[in-house]
Amino acid sequence: MTDAFCKQKSCGKPPTWVVFSLLVFCNTLLSSSAPTYEWQDPITKERLVCQQCPPGTCVAQYCTKDKPTQCQPCPSLYYTQYWNYLDNCLYCNNICSGLEEEALPCNATHDRVCQCKPGYYFDPSSEFCLPHSACPLGSGVAQPGTPHEDTKCAACPPGTFSNSSTGLCQPHTNCSAHGLKLNVPGNPFHDSLCTACQLNQTDGTQEWLEEASGGQLQPVRLLTEESPECELAFIDFAVYQINSPKKLWALKHALEQEAAPKEGHNNQLMLQAEIYAYLTRIRNIPTQVSVAKELLLAFQRTQQNRVKSRLSSKFRKWMRAL
Repeated sequence: MTDAFCKQKSCGKPPTWVVFSLLVFCNTLLSSSAPTYEWQDPITKERLVCQQCPPGTCVAQYCTKDKPTQCQPCPSLYYTQYWNYLDNCLYCNNICSGLEEEALPCNATHDRVCQCKPGYYFDPSSEFCLPHSACPLGSGVAQPGTPHEDTKCAACPPGTFSNSSTGLCQPHTNCSAHGLKLNVPGNPFHDSLCTACQLNQTDGTQEWLEEASGGQLQPVRLLTEESPECELAFIDFAVYQINSPKKLWALKHALEQEAAPKEGHNNQLMLQAEIYAYLTRIRNIPTQVSVAKELLLAFQRTQQNRVKSRLSSKFRKWMRAL
């Protein structure tokens, strides 16, 4: 646009001072469009100010008093990223490591660009690619990890849960909307646990049990034992009747058959979720002893007779068949 303006013919003849000013202005713009460097003419020894070569090229022949700088393009696997007066282009020597992948290939104007592979991010403090952090139980992914940033997690809000280290917080299942009964209320660590096992009261009375999530006593309707779904309901219900982290640790190690319990965190809801996840996992493993019976034996070994008594009253007929 500047060239067109500077070369545009005027309809009338402008004053001499206007022409001179325009020529100076255009010459300044054109000469300042490229960086310069100082060079000595090899013959005359005169100090010269010459234009540099643009990115993607290097000097083929330095300037003289009579000739400007001659530039040549960079060969394959070589580059110059900036204006320069180099004798040779730079070699693309940025090699991607085992945990990196090529984001941009080497070309005439930049070196090869690497980034961390999927599942990893670049940690500036160590200058290594590290695995994306896993969100703890009860927290969902607020912002997925990228090659440049770690995963960001956030606690699940009320009415939602997350039992996956890489997933979003999901709303609790509405059991009645699926024609099922609520067996265990949901919390931030697990979904609502529904069952097809029929829920009934006995003799018109209600038994009061302490809910695992709130610590408040409320009536819980009894479960009948005719449906095969009652085995699953029994296992789901049993885990969430223990509110003491110490007793949960004892049950956890009894189920996993570890010799000496080593307590870690004291998060009741997280421990319940861990035990439930373990039981869910071994349900699909064929064994001679049912998971429900293993759970009852664990209650017996850890002397949690009160919980066992609760379960016996709820699943009396079904437990006799174990």
